[in-house]
Amino acid sequence: MKFKAKITRMVDGNSKIKAIADVSFEGGFRVTGIKVCQGSKGLFLGMPSNAYTNSDGEKKYTDIFFPTTKESRDALTKEVISKYKAELSQTQEQTASEAPPPPEPDFGEPGFEDDFEDLFDEPSM
Repeated sequence: MKFKAKITRMVDGNSKIKAIADVSFEGGFRVTGIKVCQGSKGLFLGMPSNAYTNSDGEKKYTDIFFPTTKESRDALTKEVISKYKAELSQTQEQTASEAPPPPEPDFGEPGFEDDFEDLFDEPSM
């Protein structure tokens, strides 16, 4: 099955969620809200899910979309994470090019150099 991924939103800050992606499958189906997450072992995908409260009052989540084979999960993960890395690289390049130049050093009042000329003059006798 052919599919295309698109990063729809980058997430700033210290969140474990780094980006949100949409995936289009052969132009006939589209899944939105796939999360690119940072875990202890690296990046992984969080699938769109619904929350519900079970009979014990606990909040539970159930995925509403998920790959059914390891191969399809690996292909989806590779595609989405590669798009995320490309978007991250592009964002970092834009940020670096938009950064203001560093400020000029401030050495005090204009003419401060004149104060030091006395130190290097020959003593008068």
